[in-house]
Amino acid sequence: MLRVAQVSVLLLTIMLSSCTQGGGGKDTTASGDATQPRKVAPAHSEGAPHLKGRRESNWTRDFQVAEYPGGAFSIKDPGSPPAGDAASVIQALEPLARSGNSKATFQIYQKTKECLDAIQSQTSVAAKPSDFDRSREEAVERCRNLTPDDYARTAEWLDLAASQGNLPAQLIYATDISTAVGDASDFVRDPEGLKDYKEKANNYLRSAIKNGSLDALAVMSENYQNGVMVEKDNTQSYAYLLAIAKASPDLTPKWQMKLLERDLSSSEINDAHRRSEGIFDECCNETSRNNN
Repeated sequence: MLRVAQVSVLLLTIMLSSCTQGGGGKDTTASGDATQPRKVAPAHSEGAPHLKGRRESNWTRDFQVAEYPGGAFSIKDPGSPPAGDAASVIQALEPLARSGNSKATFQIYQKTKECLDAIQSQTSVAAKPSDFDRSREEAVERCRNLTPDDYARTAEWLDLAASQGNLPAQLIYATDISTAVGDASDFVRDPEGLKDYKEKANNYLRSAIKNGSLDALAVMSENYQNGVMVEKDNTQSYAYLLAIAKASPDLTPKWQMKLLERDLSSSEINDAHRRSEGIFDECCNETSRNNN
């Protein structure tokens, strides 16, 4: 599901692993077995050459997508971790993850994040006992054998899954700074670490865009609007949204476009339209890409 939200487009969808979508895209599910090896999709730097013809991605499509003309797509469902006791699931998946299986690595991240969310909800000061249904209690019970070290490694598993080429992990890594790096105090203590994180996250997004990810386009738009991951540039942010709208009118984030239009002059809007053509060609125009 592609939508522009406060933090990111697909962050909540991917983390919850439960998204359904209508719209103009063609649904495609490529089932992936965590026991099967998969290739790793490399991240690219700012100056990397544009793809020519066939997409460079080596992703195994073990997540459900909606496909759009020109090779563009958005993630509908990133998949879910195996059911059952969390500690047992992680123990079974870890050898696969350590051997390079990005799906297994991502599933470990999902399992630990699922437990973190369940426990944090249970201990929330604002919550009332009546707020917790049987399914929440069962989720907490499945997590009781995890150790503090297991929870502390949540960011490690996300980082590893992203580096192994898992697209949902890369999108979360690029948007969930607190999980990937830490809180503001960590940024102050390690400014070089923050710089490295930004570079890696932006490389993931650029690679995903070159391979047709509309979700990555939306995240880049958000980044240019809030000015944290890149220098703030509302014109560039608007250009990314225009590229999404051109790829699929059904996905046009109209409300955010209206917000940006309030802060842009007519000449800046015209400039954004020019920029969006190049962004669209890079992401979502196979004919243009094949001619380069």
